[in-house]
Amino acid sequence: MNGLIGTILVLSFCAESLFAGAWTQRKNHYYLRFSGFAFNARAVYDKDGKLNDFATNGRFTDRSAYAYLEYGVSDLVTFVGSVPYKNSRFRSEATINGKLLDRSSKGWGDVYLSLRYLLSNQNAVTSLQAGFKLNTGYPTDTTGLKLAPPLGDGQNDFELRALIGQSILRGAAYYNLDVGYRARSGTPVDEIPFALEAGFGLGKLGLLIGQIYGVRALSGAEAATIKSQSQFSLNPIEDYVKAHAQLVVHLQKGMDVAFVYENIFTGRNTANGRSLGVALAFYSLTK
Repeated sequence: MNGLIGTILVLSFCAESLFAGAWTQRKNHYYLRFSGFAFNARAVYDKDGKLNDFATNGRFTDRSAYAYLEYGVSDLVTFVGSVPYKNSRFRSEATINGKLLDRSSKGWGDVYLSLRYLLSNQNAVTSLQAGFKLNTGYPTDTTGLKLAPPLGDGQNDFELRALIGQSILRGAAYYNLDVGYRARSGTPVDEIPFALEAGFGLGKLGLLIGQIYGVRALSGAEAATIKSQSQFSLNPIEDYVKAHAQLVVHLQKGMDVAFVYENIFTGRNTANGRSLGVALAFYSLTK
């Protein structure tokens, strides 16, 4: 049962989607997006990256709603924020006190707050983004939760990212690259987040987006060379890589709808699962 609890803890942090390209908003301009995601997993990658089904026909699901905002504080600085409301559930054919295991928890997940600073917009756009992931006080003790999955890891983490993006093919397409460092206030170890994204215009219809993104967890020894010897004993490591596809449809000026599919296709100590999502976005028009 302890192994099952550990798996639920890892799975609880897999379903979040947050995208931040290199471009910044102009002063007083905004991009506001409301999205809903359904994540499902029946298998997990172990510490060696091998894929195994959950014991006793287990299944993890996460239903999440996100509000995401970009707002131009100035022409150089953009505020970025995200807040989710989550409903996480784990079910299996294991029994506790003669009843099948079926536990769920719901509430506000981790809030993400950051600032993106534009370095250059000559040819390629380059920027830096610094932000915090803040827990909202949800419980993390699985005993108190009666084995229900927690809504996050309870940590307050700091993240710094470097981003580069560019319009190509005479503005008909674009690419975006980013890589960063995530300093975590507790276990697991610190992480290297990364993303590679490309978008292709579909004329007046909208936009097709493809992305590969994830995190690479630092081992204790690797983290020690960056941080301090106190990081050496922080384990277990966890990492994942996701494939993401998104169809954005222009409804009218300043309003889009998006349909999203994601798949976690490799990792360690993390789920093998898929997400389906839909989003509605509102944004300022360039004058």
